[in-house]
Amino acid sequence: MNAFTPGPWSAELDGYSYNVNSLQVSVAFVPAGGDAESGANARLIAAAPELYAAAVAYLDSVDSDDSEREFQAEKSLRAAIAKAVQP
Repeated sequence: MNAFTPGPWSAELDGYSYNVNSLQVSVAFVPAGGDAESGANARLIAAAPELYAAAVAYLDSVDSDDSEREFQAEKSLRAAIAKAVQP
């Protein structure tokens, strides 16, 4: 069982910092340093629950020898990675 705050999480610029929030609580604050790296870091943090779930599902699907399940898990993993890297 994991102990982290359930997703989805989102990252939003709020003045001088990015707030990473779940539906229930604030998860993290990333200072906005005036460069693209701060926003990228916040988006990566916000994608963490989806990345974790997709990685676990993918590993489970590889072990199952079910090609459709593996295909769907790969799609989820690619979507989670896209969320992490797209501004």
